[in-house]
Amino acid sequence: MLRSSLTFTSLAAALALSACAEPADETATDEMLTEETTTTAQQAGATPAAGEAQANQFLMDAMRGDNSEIAAGRLASEKGSSDAVKEYGRMLVQEHGAHKTQVAQVGQALGVQQTDEPSPDGQQLMTRLQGLSGAEFDRAFAQGMVESHRKTIAMYEQQEQAGGPDQVTALVRQSLPVLRKHLEQAEKLQNAK
Repeated sequence: MLRSSLTFTSLAAALALSACAEPADETATDEMLTEETTTTAQQAGATPAAGEAQANQFLMDAMRGDNSEIAAGRLASEKGSSDAVKEYGRMLVQEHGAHKTQVAQVGQALGVQQTDEPSPDGQQLMTRLQGLSGAEFDRAFAQGMVESHRKTIAMYEQQEQAGGPDQVTALVRQSLPVLRKHLEQAEKLQNAK
């Protein structure tokens, strides 16, 4: 009888411990879920802000890129020695001028101020081109446009992958085919020289 009593007591103690452990586990699980939800919510809250900041920087860089292409295009239309270089320069002025207007409108809607500054790479190219003339100018201009458009396309593709505000994504998708066309034309100029 003593043995049955000990077995019953041991079984009761085990059940009591088990019962006590379950609520603690549920509480711990609830606390972990709450922490995960809070962390996820904080990350989600940070992601749009980070995505917006990235999109705003992209818009500023896009405007600077357009400014650089417009300036290089003007210079090419004046200093180019071939009709093809001059025509490409005029096309850059027209198309990047219209594009900058679109970028500025999207930027304004998102609180990004318009800039007339060129990109650092664009400024370096302009400085280099201003000291050249004739066929040497044409070669350097074509090479600069190939490099510039490759970098610009990569920047736009990166923004497309990153996502962001709908207006920015739409602008990127609309711009990429035009930028690729500019690159293709610049490569033809480069190969013609």
